[in-house]
Formats: sequence, C-alpha cells, structure tokens
Amino acid sequence: MRDAAELIRVLEAAREQLTAPDNDYAASSWPDAAAADHELSGFIARLQQGAGVDRADLAVLFAPDGPMRQVALSSGWPEAFAGLGVDFDRASARFSWDD
Repeated sequence: MRDAAELIRVLEAAREQLTAPDNDYAASSWPDAAAADHELSGFIARLQQGAGVDRADLAVLFAPDGPMRQVALSSGWPEAFAGLGVDFDRASARFSWDD
C-alpha cells in the first residue's frame, strides 16, 4: 500500500477550511459545505483504504480556477487556499500514483 498520509492530511485541512461557517459557495460547483465535505471525504476514504484516486480529480480541486479557489476568494481565505495548494503539490509529488 502506498503511503497516503501526507496527501490525506492536506485533504483533511482543505475539508476543514471548506466546511467552516459562513463560506460562500455561489461561484463554486459545490452547492454548499455538505457537498464539498462529501466529495473530499470520499477521496480521503478511498486513500485510507488504499483504493485508486485519479490525480486529475484531486488536482482540479486545487486548480487556480477550481471550486476550492472560488470558495476561498468569495469567503475571504485566498492565502489559506494558496498554502493548501503548495501543500497539495508537495504531497502529490511524493505520492505514488498509478498513472
């Protein structure tokens, strides 16, 4: 099984930020915090089980035009988003992807 702990920690931090009260989801593809939580929780569960996760599916979350950035910009935490993106890039580079 590949060591996904660092990637899981980044996704958990992103989920925590996304589910904070008063986030604005209007510009995002997620309708609300519950939808964001559900998506990230699914990725986390698959990684914890050693199941496959598509790198592109995760990368889009942290993309400059992705749903997390939209929430971050409209909710006042663009710096936190930038930090999460750096953490994701680092964890992603260390993770053993199938592709």
